Amino acid sequence: MTPAPTPDAPARVAPGRADGPGHADGPVEDDGTTRLGWWDRAALLGRRARERGWWDDRTAALTLLLVGLALIGLGVTNPPPPWLPDVVVEHAGAWHVALLVVASTALVVKRRHPVAVLAVTAVCAALDTAIGGSVATILALFDALYTAALHISTAARRRLVTTVVLLVLGASVGVLVAGAPPREAVLLLLQSAALYGTPLWWAHDVRRRDELAAAEAGRAALARAHADDLERIAELDRESALREERARMARDLHDVVAGHLSAAAIRAEAALAGPPDTTADRASLQAVRSATIDALTEMRSMIVVLRGRTDAVTAPAGLARLGDLVATARAAGQDVEVDGPVPDALPAAVDHAAYRIVQEALTNVAKHAPGARARVVVARTGDTLDVRVTNPVPASTRRPADDVSGPPGGAPVGGGTGPRTGPGYDGGTGRDGAGGLHGGTGLLTMRERAEALGGSFDAGPTGDSWTVHAHLPVVVA
Repeated sequence: MTPAPTPDAPARVAPGRADGPGHADGPVEDDGTTRLGWWDRAALLGRRARERGWWDDRTAALTLLLVGLALIGLGVTNPPPPWLPDVVVEHAGAWHVALLVVASTALVVKRRHPVAVLAVTAVCAALDTAIGGSVATILALFDALYTAALHISTAARRRLVTTVVLLVLGASVGVLVAGAPPREAVLLLLQSAALYGTPLWWAHDVRRRDELAAAEAGRAALARAHADDLERIAELDRESALREERARMARDLHDVVAGHLSAAAIRAEAALAGPPDTTADRASLQAVRSATIDALTEMRSMIVVLRGRTDAVTAPAGLARLGDLVATARAAGQDVEVDGPVPDALPAAVDHAAYRIVQEALTNVAKHAPGARARVVVARTGDTLDVRVTNPVPASTRRPADDVSGPPGGAPVGGGTGPRTGPGYDGGTGRDGAGGLHGGTGLLTMRERAEALGGSFDAGPTGDSWTVHAHLPVVVA
């Protein structure tokens, strides 16, 4: 494991890394790392200096001024050209110092005003070159060029590069036109290109790294935001799935339990309403027992599913069991007629929904129109399955043609709140004369089953009859 860099221990990098110009892989250490190259060491020292607060623009400008004064004092300057006035030639050192002071002072605000500082240092460098030239003033121009190229806009940086190129070419051509040998013109071109091109290239490299780092940070932020969005979407999906599962369980509980128990309650109430009859009472008790056993059986199947024991789950009820359903209804005293053959080879979801809709419709007929003949029609036309259950409405519970609030006896369409009338209605307590366990949710459950498959459902009076009609697509999306 590579140790983290500290002020007393140089940072290590993996072999083969090339972080910038001048980097070179050094000897491999025992831990598999290499020493930093001079470029990385210089960058690291500069970063540490900025972090510690003892290196800023004022310190850099003062350092350049002191170094420049030392160089001028040592005579590290070019001699002035002979065509200058004597007063300039005699005091060339003072002119070098004055121009260096101006350029160094301007560098104090180079980050806040990079273009203005570049203009000032360029003028100072031009005047200094005219009187011979000094290294310190050239270094000031070098620093100003780097800072300007680093901080100005991309378009301005292009214009700056173009200007520098034109000036370098112009100076070389001017020397050539003035009569200098071509060798000197080419040498001036190469020296100027290296001197003024280096800060521009360096600034471009640093700026490119900063832009790449910013782009990487932006991509990381987008990735985090995307991950957060995916997590929120997954949470919403889980909540939606939970709501759908609860609704499905409510429908199944209503169908498999309330239907059977309602049939048992209706049969028991019918037996209690008549005179004592041992044979009839035993038949009623047998019907009640069969209904409760069926309810317990289906409840047990649901519990098995909820516990995850899928190996013990039986196939869900479908239209193949419609004959058993009709036989049970007839045994309970209902008059049920099934028209035509029942379609087969249906998708499991459609088959199950159609069976449950017929089951609930027959239960409603037994509750609200006891003794009435129920006519069941299940027909497939192309990719559509029509389920229709019709029964005549008893005269005592008929409503006006425009009242479609619910079936006779008061169960509202889709759980509505229309007026309730009919024998056995208790005024809204949720329990009708048959011990009503449905509480008006039967039609709502049938509607939910149909719409869950992309179909439609309606129930209401049609003349002297009450019709429950479900339209189910055979191809479920």
